[in-house]
Amino acid sequence: MEVVVISRDTIKPSLPTPPNLRLVKLSFLDQLNLRIFNPFIYFYTSDSSFNFARLKKSLSDILTGFYPLAGRLKDDLFVDCNDNGVDFFQAQVNCKLSRLIERPDYVEINKLLPYPEKDDCGDKLLAIQVNIFECNGIAIGLWLSHTVFDALSMFTFVNNWAAKARDPDSNLIVYPKFDLANLFPPRDMPGYKVVSLTAEEQKVYVAKGFVFSANAVAALKAMYAANHSHLHPPPSRVESVSAFIWSRFMVATQGDKARQVGKSYRVVQAVNLRPRVSPPLPETCLGNLSRFAMTVPSMEGTAEDGFGLITQMREAMKKIDGDYVKELQEGNQTQKQIS
Repeated sequence: MEVVVISRDTIKPSLPTPPNLRLVKLSFLDQLNLRIFNPFIYFYTSDSSFNFARLKKSLSDILTGFYPLAGRLKDDLFVDCNDNGVDFFQAQVNCKLSRLIERPDYVEINKLLPYPEKDDCGDKLLAIQVNIFECNGIAIGLWLSHTVFDALSMFTFVNNWAAKARDPDSNLIVYPKFDLANLFPPRDMPGYKVVSLTAEEQKVYVAKGFVFSANAVAALKAMYAANHSHLHPPPSRVESVSAFIWSRFMVATQGDKARQVGKSYRVVQAVNLRPRVSPPLPETCLGNLSRFAMTVPSMEGTAEDGFGLITQMREAMKKIDGDYVKELQEGNQTQKQIS
C-alpha cells in the first residue's frame, strides 16, 4: 500500500487565544505520564458529500475552544497556547479501503498517520492526516500527545469536531476548561524521570488485532453472566472479552509448567477518575484523568469462568475510590503509580 502526501497545511484557531489563557500548566497526573503520542484512525466508506474545505474550516473553529492543541509543549511543565496550529496533511492511497479492512496490516496502517516514525512530532500536541482511497473511502489519522490528553479527552475532542463539521451552529458542542492543575497541582518529584520512548524503541512492540463480532461479544456476555450469577451488575462487554482473552492465554501456557515456575502476570485496566472525584467531574473535563487498576490474576479456576479474572479486576477497581483520589491530589499515591 502506497500513501502519498499531496498537501501540507497548518490549521490555526479561527479566533486568537486570549492572553489570560496563554499558559496551561501540566497537572500532577500529566507529570506522571509517558511522553508518547496516541494514534487514532477513523475509517469512513465512500461518501460523495465529503467536503475537504469544510473539514479544515470546522477544525479551525473547534480549535478555538480546544486551544491548547494548537499550542506547543514547553519544558514538560506547561503548554504555550500560542496558536501555532495543527499540522494537517492530505494523502492519496493507491488501494481500496475494503482491502485494508479485510486484510489489516498494522505496519501499513501506520502510513495513514501523520509522521509515521513519530520523530518529527517534536513539541506539537496534535497532528492530523486525511487519507483518500481509490474508492473514495476515507481514513482520518490522528496523533495526540498523551502528555495533555487521555483517551476520553481525545474522544471528546473528536466528537465535538464532528459536530462542528456537521453543523457549525450545533448546540451539541461543549467547550471544556483546562484547569486540571488546580485540582491536581504539579509537584516537584526529585529522582522521578519522565520516560519518553524513541521511535526505535517503540518499534520493539508488536501490535496484533482481534476482531469480535457483536454476536460473539453477546455470546461471551451471556456465558460469563451464567457462570457469575452472583455478580451484580452482570459482566460487561469489556469484562467478558478480557476474561475470554485471559482464559485463552492461560490455556495456551499452563501446559508448560516448567517454563511458568517463578513467573507472574499482571492484568491492567484503565480507570476513569472523573466520577470518583468529589464532587464528580463532567466528562468534558479534559486532561489525564485516569489511573490504572492492577491485579495479579489467580491461576485457579476454569476457562469457563475466566479463571476468576472478572471478580479480581472488580476488587482492584474498587480500591480506586474517593479516598484514593484524595490521596492522589495530596501527592501521596506517587510511588504506587510509578512503581
